[in-house]
Amino acid sequence: MKFAVDRIEKNIVLCQNLKTEEMYEFNLDSMPDDIEEGAIIKYVHNKFLLDKKAYNKRKKEIEEKMKKLRNDEE
Repeated sequence: MKFAVDRIEKNIVLCQNLKTEEMYEFNLDSMPDDIEEGAIIKYVHNKFLLDKKAYNKRKKEIEEKMKKLRNDEE
């Protein structure tokens, strides 16, 4: 199961399930130490792991969409 970290508030990490788009709250203590907003995490063998490859892919897709939007406005 993969999630996108929407935001971090105090000890709670709000995440969106990438498949169902449902929002979930998780305890910050259950997350990797270097968790940040926008990160992609996966739940494997009862723990959360950063998915840097998926994060980089998603980041690139968003940058391309933003570039296209800027070009369409011109």
